[in-house]
Amino acid sequence: MEVLEDVAADVPASESLIGLYHIDNQLFEDYLHRHIYHELVTIVRGSGKVRIGSHEGDFAPGTVAFIKAGTDHSWRSDSENAEVSAVFLHIPKSVFSPSLCKLPEAAGARILISEDRAGAICRFPEFDRVRSRLRTIKGARGFLRIARVYALIDLLISLNRWQLIDNQKVNAYKYRDSIHFKSAREYIAAHYCEDIGRESLASHLGMDPGSFSRFFRRVSGQKFSDYLNVIRIQEAARMLAVRRRLPIAKISKSCGYSNVSVFNSQFRKRLGMTPRDYRRQLELEPIAP
Repeated sequence: MEVLEDVAADVPASESLIGLYHIDNQLFEDYLHRHIYHELVTIVRGSGKVRIGSHEGDFAPGTVAFIKAGTDHSWRSDSENAEVSAVFLHIPKSVFSPSLCKLPEAAGARILISEDRAGAICRFPEFDRVRSRLRTIKGARGFLRIARVYALIDLLISLNRWQLIDNQKVNAYKYRDSIHFKSAREYIAAHYCEDIGRESLASHLGMDPGSFSRFFRRVSGQKFSDYLNVIRIQEAARMLAVRRRLPIAKISKSCGYSNVSVFNSQFRKRLGMTPRDYRRQLELEPIAP
């Protein structure tokens, strides 16, 4: 199955924009996270394990997953050398507004975003049809872009292969761990741009550094330093897309990296290219200074 080279990033993902981009030949690491937007993920190449809310299962080429905004989820490649290619569609919650979802044409969307739903997952052998709909979204603007997202959702629902995932609490963590992890994520989200380490976060949670490291790895599935780097690189990628004239050195510093070489190394490790190359591949509308 070929990578969707022609479905590259064309609009940055944010709370107010529908973002479409692909990640090519990347190692998926098992870190639990959530988004403020809905996410539709299409696996093009590679395999591994996926967690969406209380659901745990496998993914492979042709897997499509809808992850509702605010749902904890993670992806893990089959092995340390198993690379994955995937297309990501980020859909702001406002696209599926209550008034729009009342329309008969939005029946498919209602199935996926109901209050008791965490997401859905399925395998689609008819991948060319999905790819064709993704291509129609690329380059579309305004209501046409929204309409084509609805058309894609309708196609996926009509194929009737979804395994719906109920919005149940993840039982993998004890209640105390869940509260501590929520506090840790909020602290990281507020301070990722600063020179923070495990000592400062451990102190914030009332733990010693060793206990904190064991706790964080048990709950999130990865080391604190890896999680922090993922958060920083995600924000850097967003800034590269929406602030095209801002020097890379300033983006590096604003994302918590005082050393540009370290920033470049972490960016390449996570996204498979340098920040400069990432910015070049984005096909964005002109942004005013």
